Amino acid sequence: MQDRTIVAARTKVGSDPLLLVDRSRAGIALVTMNRPEQRNALSLDMIDRLHARLTRLASDATVSAVVLAANGPVFSSGHDLKELTAHRADADKGLAFYTEAMTRCSAMMQAIGYNSEVLEEIAGASRRQAVSLETINEAVRQMDAASADSSKLAQDFSSSSMQAKARAAELDAIVDRFTLDRQSSIAA
Repeated sequence: MQDRTIVAARTKVGSDPLLLVDRSRAGIALVTMNRPEQRNALSLDMIDRLHARLTRLASDATVSAVVLAANGPVFSSGHDLKELTAHRADADKGLAFYTEAMTRCSAMMQAIGYNSEVLEEIAGASRRQAVSLETINEAVRQMDAASADSSKLAQDFSSSSMQAKARAAELDAIVDRFTLDRQSSIAA
């Protein structure tokens, strides 16, 4: 099995050795679970750290995407069974601890879901903005085409006007000659 170990974070955010955060790419936060010896099992501590980190990143306007990764050969083996089993010795056979662990895990998952909904709203607004920009671009293209048509018409008009002036000059010359011929005829 291929080891997907991520070497040190290039841009360290905080100093949590169990949860590495790389912010070296604009807009992207790479959050890496770093408990490969425990197969990145979700202990109560890890759940709390993930929840806190993801909540902070969700409120960071410079973050547009969060990628959750893990060091080691597996992403996560699930809940930390050693931790859960250790609480079987409790007076209530671990019921209170299990309840607390599942409640916190659920809160973390709901926060991820909520953050995903917020990101989807932002993405939807971005898509609507892109459609609006495309509509504006299409209007500008139509205006450019109308301007090009107007320019062509202005050139045609200018050319026609020059031809009309030339034709008028020809007619003026004919009229002048006719007038001279007529005056010569009358004088003779």
